[in-house]
Amino acid sequence: DVIEDLSSYSITAFQRAYTNLGPRYQSAVDQSLQYVEQAQQKTRNLMLFSGRVDVAIGDKRIFGYFNNEISNEVDATQPTTYHDIFPPTPYKVAFRNVATRDRFNKGLAEIRKNGTYTTIEKKYSKY
Repeated sequence: DVIEDLSSYSITAFQRAYTNLGPRYQSAVDQSLQYVEQAQQKTRNLMLFSGRVDVAIGDKRIFGYFNNEISNEVDATQPTTYHDIFPPTPYKVAFRNVATRDRFNKGLAEIRKNGTYTTIEKKYSKY
């Protein structure tokens, strides 16, 4: 499974995916049957499970979370296959002032120490 395989499918992706995912992605989706970017993740899930597109591009955990949000609108238990065709994205946080950064770092260190961080990770890793 490679990025170029996307050219054979109808696709929904997150807003600015075309710009953010690079030239190989741009070339593939330029050749796709249909390509649309949606700001709302819920809409991508609805489009996929209602059969309006073949592929939804996004983070697996976010996709899984929003399946719960749409379960009364479509059958979100339909089989899905995930393909890791993009390298992982290392997310970062930026702060405008040092005091806010320091409070954030202190709070993050605290929840890592007391186990809250691990609990949050486990909650979302099921998706």
